Amino acid sequence: MSQLSSRTVRIRRGLIDCVRGIERLYETKVTDGYREVTGRGGTIDDSQQAARRKWETNYAEEAAWRR
Repeated sequence: MSQLSSRTVRIRRGLIDCVRGIERLYETKVTDGYREVTGRGGTIDDSQQAARRKWETNYAEEAAWRR
């Protein structure tokens, strides 16, 4: 299994984000070279945690099965 890599960048807010009062928006992409998930949040840490949760939700069963 490939090693995970992630990249976090600041992205533009949409209209709904502005209405909600979110001042900044970050997006983190986590990939192993084949699969990819994206998490968004108001801070870098929130974005990384959202991506990590999505990765574990989507691919934790596959990782356990391969062991």
